[in-house]
This record gives sequence, structure tokens and C-alpha cells, in this order.
Amino acid sequence: MAGVKNTGPAVKEKLVFLGKKGYSQQQRGRLLEGHKENSKALGSMISDAIHGTLSDGAPVAKMAANYLQEMTTDTDNVLTSTIGLFEEEDLATRSIEVSVLSMAIGIEMGLDQENCYRLAITGLVHDWGMMKVPEEIRSAVHKINVIEQLEIHKHPIHSMELLQRVSSLPSVVSVISYQVHERMNGTGYPRGRRGKSIHQLARMLQVADEYVELTSPIRKRRPVMIYKAMEHLIYQAKQNRIDGEVVKALLKVQSLFPLGSYVTLSDGSIAQVLRRNRDHFAEPIVCRVQNSSGHEVAPNDPENIIDLHESQDLKVIQALPTPGSDETDEIPESVMPDGN
Repeated sequence: MAGVKNTGPAVKEKLVFLGKKGYSQQQRGRLLEGHKENSKALGSMISDAIHGTLSDGAPVAKMAANYLQEMTTDTDNVLTSTIGLFEEEDLATRSIEVSVLSMAIGIEMGLDQENCYRLAITGLVHDWGMMKVPEEIRSAVHKINVIEQLEIHKHPIHSMELLQRVSSLPSVVSVISYQVHERMNGTGYPRGRRGKSIHQLARMLQVADEYVELTSPIRKRRPVMIYKAMEHLIYQAKQNRIDGEVVKALLKVQSLFPLGSYVTLSDGSIAQVLRRNRDHFAEPIVCRVQNSSGHEVAPNDPENIIDLHESQDLKVIQALPTPGSDETDEIPESVMPDGN
């Protein structure tokens, strides 16, 4: 069955709209430290799974439960403390990012705790089979040829086989993992499934996975500006490659100008996107970091935290690359409709 049914109340009902409130530094410190520990632990679990020595998936399940608990406290803080910390070729860190982002999407789409839990676990494990693909293909910087592409297309099968040997994971996790790289119009892999024949949780993971891939420096490739990544996902939804309802939920989670990104405001000042703003995804809550004269300002000053929906004279006029980054506004060929 492609859809999912809740057996409990939607997690979204527990969330509190925090408005212009800043992030808890205590929670942020806990998240950043936990992220490092979780990446290391997950990397070890992936290695054990590949070598056939991982029999119990309880640590993965516990990790997912912990992230879900943090999300109910402050989703925006969790996202900005997790997304964008990817280190090149680090499957574990990337899997955590996909897990957290997909969970935020699932919460926005009204999933209950049990379904969010399944979604988070699948995000953590869905790409483990990539480690069965020859390293020279995984790390290739050249354009992937047809034979190499076929090897990559086998990795969902490898993932499913690995996960079926691990206890303490919901049985549906291996099924969802198998379908993450399918596409709504049938152009995905490994089976070319279409539309609602793809599990609903897999459709959420598709969007999260592609967002993280676009914004990460994979195989020596420059990361895409997060605003441009969001634009590309909207385009992909219009082309019926990914689920438009899921992309709409992502917009509400991240806003059109995603959390943590930098923008120029109409008065010439520069701000960082602090929080989403409910359904006003083109008018997020921002924190001014530089005034119109080019001078740095105190980001913690309440006057510099602005709700663009409530503002009468301020709006975003330009998305900016992250300072100090090597972001590009060009979409790489590997994630174009005729790419990998």
C-alpha cells in the first residue's frame, strides 16, 4: 500500500510556533555535539552491516527517536544544526541530514509519531547499499557511463538485502528504502514505479534526499546555493519527477529562502533566514547581520529579528551564497532529469 495511516495524533499538533524567538544555545550545543557522535556511530554501524556483523538495529532506532524528540522542541533549530554539516564522501552524515529533513517534511504533512519514527529510521539506513558499489564508481568525478550507472542503480537492492538481516527495525523500512530512488513519472530506479505505487514515505525521502544531494559537495562537485536547490525541486515537481505535495511541505518547512541561507533585503541590508513563517514561505523570519551601509550589526538585538510577513516595507530582493562557501547557482548534470 503506497499511502500511510496514522494510529495516533499528528506530531504537528505538539509543535509551538516560536515566531521571532531565537534558538536555544543549550539545545544547539547538544545538537552539534550529538551530531558528531551520531555520525561516528552510524558510520560504524554501516561498516558492520557491510561486513555482516550488524544484527541489531536498536541503536539506529534510538538515534531516530532522539532526533524526533528534539524536533518537537524546536524543528528550526534542529534543521539549522544538522543540514549543511556534510563532509565529502561521508555517507553517515549525509544520511542523518536526509533523515532529519524528511522527518520535518513528514511532521508538516501530518504524520503521527510512529510514522515519523519509521521515516527517520529509513532516512538513516536507505543508502547503506551504496557501500556495495565499487569505490571507484562511488567517488568518480567523471560523467558516469551506462555500465557504472547500472551499478549505482543496484544499490537499493543491496540496501534492502542488508536491512532484512538487521533486527529491531520496522519491517517496512527495507521496503521504503528500496523505493527512495523511484520517480513519480516512472524514470527512477530500480523498478521504474510510478505515482502512488511508490510508498508515501519514500516520496518524502525522495525530496529530502535530492535536496541534500544538491546542497552537498559530492564527488568534488560544488554545492548548489540552497535557494537555487529549492527552485530546482519546484521545477522537478512541475515535471512530475517528484511529489508536488511533498515539495510544498518542504517549502513550509524550509521556506522559499531556506533556513540558514542569506538574503539581501529591500533596504540594502543583509540577513540570515532564522525561521520559517507558517504558510508565508516567501516571507520568512530573518535576522539582520549587516546594515545597508555594510556594517555588521548585533544579530541578537531584537530589532534585527524581522518577520517579513508583518513588515510593511521590507522584502527579500536577492538570495545570496553562504559566506565563505563555494556554492554555485548552476544545477549539476548528475541531478538533471536525464542524469543519475
